Amino acid sequence: MWFDLFSSPWSDMNDGTQAILDSTSIISDSMGLPSSRIAFLGFSQGGCMALLAGLGRETPPAGIVSLSGFLMGGHQLKSHSALSTKIPIFLGHGNQDELVLPLWPFETKETLKKLGHENFTAHTYPVGHASHL
Repeated sequence: MWFDLFSSPWSDMNDGTQAILDSTSIISDSMGLPSSRIAFLGFSQGGCMALLAGLGRETPPAGIVSLSGFLMGGHQLKSHSALSTKIPIFLGHGNQDELVLPLWPFETKETLKKLGHENFTAHTYPVGHASHL
């Protein structure tokens, strides 16, 4: 669990986002991999964190995948450069998800549009809130 949904999650979300960004910097530096070649992927709250970390970076990531996730705090994101609005984003969500309400991914798509993102795909699948192999 990255944050408590039912209290004020902003501090935990900010700490988590910073931890993700610090980790990707360490990986990038130690492997000689440009940070623009790193993608962010997460499930549920991890999907939220992948979106926040990926969209909040100065250097856009290779892509973002959010599975059964959502974007919280999109209104707090900095204005985006033309390059960052081209980040490929995939949103996947189960139409039987009992934890992440179907409205949340819809709101995520609307927020991405308002932020100027045009390179995202959203799919709904006949599954609940679980990973399915």
